[in-house]
Amino acid sequence: MMLRKWEDLPQEMRTEEVRPYYDLLRKKQGSLLCKRLFDILASLVLLVLLSPVFLVLAIAIAGMLGPNLVNAVIAISAVSWTKYARLARSLVLKIKSELYMEAAVVTGTRTLGILKRYVVPNMITTLIVTAATDIGTIFPGVWSHGAHA
Repeated sequence: MMLRKWEDLPQEMRTEEVRPYYDLLRKKQGSLLCKRLFDILASLVLLVLLSPVFLVLAIAIAGMLGPNLVNAVIAISAVSWTKYARLARSLVLKIKSELYMEAAVVTGTRTLGILKRYVVPNMITTLIVTAATDIGTIFPGVWSHGAHA
């Protein structure tokens, strides 16, 4: 999305109250574009890493490391982190659109403060519940295969 020129905006939007916000957006347009490009590239990388080919990679890692429980956990972790990355990204995008986030930005809260006070607390519970559910489904199979090692 390209930012329109000030002259191309509808007349009702070209007010002195809007001008400072428009100028701020104009200054940050390059930074916003870089963030969007990074988001697209990261999503594409995660999409590739979620492909079934990486299950073969987990089997290959487990084969190279040897047959024991720790190596099985390492192999599974090496390929299953993408699920959590996609979940974290979607949670951040959801939290970012909340009104309290806009209020924090408008009041001048720094990025690190916003992360510590709003983003991490609102996403950590979902990530923990997902991890606990995954542990409950992944590890019984690992234990049954690794019990003889």
